Amino acid sequence: MNKKTVTCIVPFYNEKGRINNVLSELIKVKNIDEIICVDDGSTDNYEQDLRKKFPDITILKQTKNLGKVSAVRKGIKKTKSEYVFLCDADIVGLSYRIVEKAINIIFENSSIEMILLKGKFVFPNSLISRSELIFSGARMLKKKTLEKILNTNISAYQLEIAINDHMIKNNKTIYWVATEILNIRKSRKYGFIKGLIGDLKMVGNVVNYGIKEYFFQILFFARKKIIRLPLSVEVE
Repeated sequence: MNKKTVTCIVPFYNEKGRINNVLSELIKVKNIDEIICVDDGSTDNYEQDLRKKFPDITILKQTKNLGKVSAVRKGIKKTKSEYVFLCDADIVGLSYRIVEKAINIIFENSSIEMILLKGKFVFPNSLISRSELIFSGARMLKKKTLEKILNTNISAYQLEIAINDHMIKNNKTIYWVATEILNIRKSRKYGFIKGLIGDLKMVGNVVNYGIKEYFFQILFFARKKIIRLPLSVEVE
């Protein structure tokens, strides 16, 4: 039996001071074969420092900021693995152990098409919007599936909702794992005004993908939770 392989793709933009913590966990994950970071036109001049701190990680650079979808498209062109683990560069509380276990689950259960790492609730409205799950920036799926989605007409912040939509329409089996991950709000990263503008752009871009698809995902997407790790997959 051929060994299953995983490449982790980490898109980032001006994540100095945050990406180090994420990569420090990812390099400990034994069942990740390769890590590719894609600098989406950052202006914080941190790329060279990143290369020095993590010499075994492949770092690709875009000349200007084109958005997460574009960055992942660039990363997947360099990917040879069967699976891709997508991971945001700004999440807090990532544990290499939970990543290892999630990878083992999907390796040993071929019927599972995707596993998401669900973050902690931050705001009360998350109980309704399920944003920590629907927009989870840490998820694993097959490379060929991700390539198919990236070849559609999506852009900017539409990657997660497009992946979810593909999984729903093709009746794929999806599970999620509860984690201690926290997603950093743009207002905390860039200040209130700039962060608010960024959030509004993101919402507008997601709605532009399809308001009907978004509300369908709120109601029905990924309702199966893995409650014991790693091998015996139990759901509630």
